[in-house]
Amino acid sequence: MPSVFIKTYGCQMNERDSEAVAAQLMTKGYAVAPDETQADVILLNTCSVRDAAEQKAINKMETLIGQTRKHNPDAVLGFMGCMAQSRGAELVDQLPDVDLVLGTQKFHRTGEYLEDLLNGRRDKVVDTDEEEGSEGAIREHLLNAQSESKAVTAKATVVGSDFKKAAPVRSFVTEPWENGRPAPNGSCRPQATRCARCPRPTRRIASQPLL
Repeated sequence: MPSVFIKTYGCQMNERDSEAVAAQLMTKGYAVAPDETQADVILLNTCSVRDAAEQKAINKMETLIGQTRKHNPDAVLGFMGCMAQSRGAELVDQLPDVDLVLGTQKFHRTGEYLEDLLNGRRDKVVDTDEEEGSEGAIREHLLNAQSESKAVTAKATVVGSDFKKAAPVRSFVTEPWENGRPAPNGSCRPQATRCARCPRPTRRIASQPLL
């Protein structure tokens, strides 16, 4: 079976997302690669809080393209997360060697899209559309993996992470505000606090612990 390497940029919510994607792929038989040089699939889970964060991920992908295409030309390279959501197909236009761009509401489809790409059924996949119920599907992957193998899931999360150790997470229903009024499009992530570095403040409405 293929091996996967996920490198995570940004906040602790991105860490949770990477964990859910890794869990989903492990249930499909994927192995967790110790580094990108040994992976058949390399995913960068991105942050878009600041331009510098986006540029860091883009620079990393450029490096991966130059290195990976030499020794493993069939490897699948992809962006996921906030930057993928905001830029979409623009990332493929900028970096034609990128195979997958996955928005924040499409993480639960990662395995499906990777299977298509690895088997040659699709050349590229860009999916940033909204999808009702996606948060529940993503959380289900995470909870299933935690019950089956907490140690393996934790390993998948830690590998390749740029996240620094932080306090335990709680999930908050938030309402972004701009100029004293609710923002028209809401948060980029349903039921998730924005990073402390986010340029848009949020008002906390209710909370519940993350399982």
